[in-house]
Amino acid sequence: MFCISTLNKDNLFMPDIRQQVAGGQIHMDKETTDWLFSEVAMREAPAPTVSPHRHTDGGGSSYSAGQPLLALSVEDIELDQNTLNDWGADMLEFAEQVDASNVLQRVMRHVLAHWNLLDLGTNLEVFFSKCASLYKDNPYHSVKHAADVVQTLHCFARMGLDKWLDSADLFALFLAGACHDLEHPGVNNMFLIATEAPLALLYNERSVLENFHASTAVKLMGEHNILQCLKENEKKWVKKIICETILGTDMAYHLDWLSKFRMKASTLNKADPGDRLLLMTIALKCADISNSCKPLPVYSRWTRALMEEFYAQGDAEREHGLTISPFMDRQKPESFANSQKGFFKILAEPLISPFAEFLGPSASVVLGCLHQNMTSLETP
Repeated sequence: MFCISTLNKDNLFMPDIRQQVAGGQIHMDKETTDWLFSEVAMREAPAPTVSPHRHTDGGGSSYSAGQPLLALSVEDIELDQNTLNDWGADMLEFAEQVDASNVLQRVMRHVLAHWNLLDLGTNLEVFFSKCASLYKDNPYHSVKHAADVVQTLHCFARMGLDKWLDSADLFALFLAGACHDLEHPGVNNMFLIATEAPLALLYNERSVLENFHASTAVKLMGEHNILQCLKENEKKWVKKIICETILGTDMAYHLDWLSKFRMKASTLNKADPGDRLLLMTIALKCADISNSCKPLPVYSRWTRALMEEFYAQGDAEREHGLTISPFMDRQKPESFANSQKGFFKILAEPLISPFAEFLGPSASVVLGCLHQNMTSLETP
């Protein structure tokens, strides 16, 4: 009975992390350890519930043709095809080529056209233009990051994820990628809670930003009526995927989701909506931190952007008289460098490796880049 109750726990993986750190199997400096237990492993609240939702697909659908996104030249379309199908695509560089204000629309146009999904939505050009405008000019959590996440999900789909999902699933997952950080303020949940920001009060200090992003996405979808050609049950399913997967990006529940995936990976059933939703949540989580498994130059550029955003929050914490969060003190640059080692060991590698293995041989490039980047951190 004890074994059964233990296996049913949502935080099955978390005690192992605590034991490994305490027992010395995982070596981290004190600042990394403090961050791990304050922001990730010590959160006891369960991850958002994944409940089955019956979804009908195929015959009888009321889909109607939508409008293409952006009018592009043949040269532009060719550029997008050559760039966006590549795992090593650098979205920071691509944004410079095509104009950052258009990068999300360009990515969404290519991805939705590639998967024949343009007819599932209406008013998409206006919708994605509005999405892009809502992203703030943060060093990391910007419209470029949103475009990068969508492009990464597209690559995952090309590596075999598409075999597990139907058209509505893919459409919703790409929408979630585009919207997952809408209006991100450039600071994390802990800062919003510590400063008693209105958003923290609104969402009861629980997955503050993730609730805000999901809510903003659904509201924007309603304002532009992009799902008007779907049936009611299809609309509900698409919205559910968007909300659940975005909520799943809260790192406070990272180990809960990892535990769920490890337990279910070998028995996932495509016919089970709950299983597909779990898989989509893991896919978005991996895409959200996928800089860690991109080619080293791409990883390095995104890491510098993240470092600058962290330091900006540290500056704000200093101004508010708060204790500066781990890795966010620009006066201690060695701290951020050390944090990357802990990030790979505790968060990135344990999630990305099993997901890439689940996708199969076509995802070998993901593992190759991940291990290369981990090795680079050990090189003086």
